[in-house]
Amino acid sequence: MLLRQGEAGRFVVSEASYAPRTTVAPHEHAWPTITLVLDGLCHERMGTRTEELTPSSVLVKPGAIRHGNDIGADGSRGFFIAAPQGDVEALCRNPRVFARVAHHTAPALARLGHRVRTAFWDASRSDGVATEEAILDLLAELGEEPLPHACAPPAWLRTIRDRLAAEFVAPPSLGELARDAGVHATYLGRAFRRQYGMGPGHLVHSLRVERAARALASGAGAISEIAFATGFADQSHLGRVFKRFMGMSPAAYRRSCRASVASRTRRVA
Repeated sequence: MLLRQGEAGRFVVSEASYAPRTTVAPHEHAWPTITLVLDGLCHERMGTRTEELTPSSVLVKPGAIRHGNDIGADGSRGFFIAAPQGDVEALCRNPRVFARVAHHTAPALARLGHRVRTAFWDASRSDGVATEEAILDLLAELGEEPLPHACAPPAWLRTIRDRLAAEFVAPPSLGELARDAGVHATYLGRAFRRQYGMGPGHLVHSLRVERAARALASGAGAISEIAFATGFADQSHLGRVFKRFMGMSPAAYRRSCRASVASRTRRVA
């Protein structure tokens, strides 16, 4: 059963659950895929080859690989990332990542896979950049791409940072930024984090929270209106991200600002 599907830049991301002892008939996907097993046991059959996939297994497959699945006695849940075949070289500096079937069990890859899932489920109408960034980091780890040396940021990286700062309410995708800069998207994300100590998605969220905090302190507008105006999907999404950055809910922050103003007013009086 498909639980959710969406897009992040040029990737298609989905999550699905499978009933116990289900057999999925042989089929194939046009695009290369990365599968993260979340729960349960699954045997993936690819011709004469069978891979036993347990929780946190990461399976990478090229496009057009015919395969079927046998689900274990407790059912299974999987998270899937599909990359357009024609864009593999643009998306990953090491396109050999998708050249063959590869079953990975390294904890670092599993953590990156779960980070993609968290960003995907938390994504708002303009938050695909955070999911895309996490996917590109996963691709970079799979391809063992070198990080840039720490130095003064090149002009293209400063331009990207300035553009994200100006367009954080509805930021461009990392793919678009990479094309404009003439670099690979995977390289962009890692270079940005190395240079600025945070990823592009984290920067976007921090700028949104900063703008929302100013609006809350001013007392202007309902919290739901502030959420939409600063790029969040809704008040709930603002609340989750705001608390992560500020340690309190937007409502609590607004109350603290009002209390501070009232206290100063009493002292002056």
